Amino acid sequence: METPKGGGSEAEFLKRIDGHVRKRYQRKGGKYVCKKCNSLIKQAVVIVAIHDKCYSETTRICSGAGRRGKALIPYCPKCEGPPKRMSTCVHV
Repeated sequence: METPKGGGSEAEFLKRIDGHVRKRYQRKGGKYVCKKCNSLIKQAVVIVAIHDKCYSETTRICSGAGRRGKALIPYCPKCEGPPKRMSTCVHV
């Protein structure tokens, strides 16, 4: 899975990841595997900048107080490979 592009809300960010997981992976024996090749799903840690939604709506520029978090982005090592973009942002 590619890291979701920034600019959306935290709920939108999580919804995109959840939709990808439901579409491409299945749970087997307490772990997730790829529906296509049956490989064990891996996760990459990405940095998530937390931006001020009010400011970005009026100026269309991402801005915040420098707060950051981390998110796990799932991927199939055979079918997808790790995400190319290792950072993104959410607007709260």
